[in-house]
Amino acid sequence: MPKLGLTPDEIRAKAIEISMEKIRTLGVDKLRLSDVAKSMGVSHAALYPYFDGKAALLDAVVERWLSKSEPPLQDIADSAAPVEERIVDWFVTLYTIKRERVLGDSQLFTAFDLAVVRGTPAAGHHLARLKGQLAGMVEELNLGPSTEEATSTLFFATGAFHHPGILSWMPDLDRTPELRLTLQAMLNGWPRR
Repeated sequence: MPKLGLTPDEIRAKAIEISMEKIRTLGVDKLRLSDVAKSMGVSHAALYPYFDGKAALLDAVVERWLSKSEPPLQDIADSAAPVEERIVDWFVTLYTIKRERVLGDSQLFTAFDLAVVRGTPAAGHHLARLKGQLAGMVEELNLGPSTEEATSTLFFATGAFHHPGILSWMPDLDRTPELRLTLQAMLNGWPRR
């Protein structure tokens, strides 16, 4: 098969792009490393230095897809707004991003949901980055529980709004008002140091 004339990073990026399109059109179950390689004009063995199989390719797809959702959340976490307002805005934005994705990019959302269920590295890294953003804001609150405990509690308590498996059950229903009420009740009722 012909060489691509691309750098290793470009080959990896191209394979991920093609995989994303294949998932969108055929579904995650029909993704095959050999089909991606064929679309690139190379043998499937040529992709093994970049992905040791479908699971690694799928994880790279999920990582790329998730990375686009994190900058707006980081912007909120870094803003100069009052911390409680930032926390509420951060969760509402997280919910909105995921809801829009389940409505507008459902096949890739399914891939993300599978990654969460399987505990893949991409899902784990994404969760760690999100909790890191949240922990930075929670630290400013000087809550009675430790920052780690408060961060985990907030994240878990709001899971019905942002967990991919739960969110996919009712994406047509906008639950933003309930999320705001949940967060306000939690933040107002928490003891301060």
